[in-house]
Amino acid sequence: MKIEIQEEKENLLLERKEVYFKVIPETGSEKYEDVRGRIAAMLDLDKNTFVIQYMKPQFGKKEYRGFLKIYKDEKNMRSIEENYVLKRNGLMGEEQ
Repeated sequence: MKIEIQEEKENLLLERKEVYFKVIPETGSEKYEDVRGRIAAMLDLDKNTFVIQYMKPQFGKKEYRGFLKIYKDEKNMRSIEENYVLKRNGLMGEEQ
């Protein structure tokens, strides 16, 4: 899988960095968990301080466009992000 950063913006109001990226999978589709692991290694991030908001497949292409939010700390992220986004990223268990 190949990941390319398309654009980075600083959101000072919400104290986070917003990143648009492109994923080119080697085979089939990619899971959020796999992409999160690769992005964490690529950008040297703690997995508990960022979420992938979405990954959308591009019509007629074997690639995905995604949106990533990187927070300064986990507490700030959990106070802002919706529960479904945290679950999708594996940051919230079923019991919570």
